[in-house]
Amino acid sequence: DWLDEWGDDFGWIRTYDLTDLQNKVNEGRVGVICARRRDASRSGHITCVVPEGNGQTAKRTNAVVNAPLQSQAGTKNKNYFADDWWVRLASEYSASGFWYHD
Repeated sequence: DWLDEWGDDFGWIRTYDLTDLQNKVNEGRVGVICARRRDASRSGHITCVVPEGNGQTAKRTNAVVNAPLQSQAGTKNKNYFADDWWVRLASEYSASGFWYHD
């Protein structure tokens, strides 16, 4: 909710294009993917989108990113992964979004 309400005041730009998001991160910007839980008593989820390199890449179909390269810390720590968890687990989330800091 914070990114939706206040993010633009602090330099966060929302994008709806995952290729754009991954490209911005590859250029040196900070990127995140956030999702709000349907069950408001549970915490949402956030991952950092990280630059591609050293054999780690986003998932693409015909050069279009469908899952950016991500990293997360939490109950399951993952150094690198490319998964569309916000789609796969859509029944658990009421909203999701993609942002980068400029």
